[in-house]
Amino acid sequence: KTYNSFAQREALASMLAMPFGSSLLVSLPTGSGKSLLFQYPILVQKNWKNVTIVIVPTTSLALDQERRIKDELIKKKIVIDHRLAWSYALNDKEKRIIKSKIINGSQGILFVSPETVVNNLLPSLYKAVKADLINYIVIDEAHLISEWGDSFRIEYQTLAGIRNGLLNYAGNKPFKTLLLSATFSNECLNFISNFY
Repeated sequence: KTYNSFAQREALASMLAMPFGSSLLVSLPTGSGKSLLFQYPILVQKNWKNVTIVIVPTTSLALDQERRIKDELIKKKIVIDHRLAWSYALNDKEKRIIKSKIINGSQGILFVSPETVVNNLLPSLYKAVKADLINYIVIDEAHLISEWGDSFRIEYQTLAGIRNGLLNYAGNKPFKTLLLSATFSNECLNFISNFY
């Protein structure tokens, strides 16, 4: 019903109108509501079909985002019984459930680290994208793509190749890509424009 700012409203409108297979870069100050973009399909559209993959830099951020979205779901009287964040604390059964829900299109949203995408989820993502079961891939704190990667957490720089590989494998409705940050440098913008 209300927005934090005109820029937040424009970012959401752009996200909803963007063509399948395309990328949208959103630069909004910290605390201005970038999270609404990846929460919108779940909280407003109530779309649990398919999945939005949200790549975040730390496990603690993934768990915090999971807590925040679950709190919002409780306010809407929506109860879910599965995990929305992948962390080192998950047991094997919880990991299998997440992978299964990605493949059958019932996960809704998942907060993950770049390492999880590269090392644990890639086969499941390829199966899901082939069946048109991925709505969005979101890279939160996307400025880290160029700031990290050469010698520290190289998975950040593999994300472009993984994203492009998944798009090439996609079915009739390729996913949309969102790159979110409050601090994009010129170097990062150049990198993103070349690879995303």
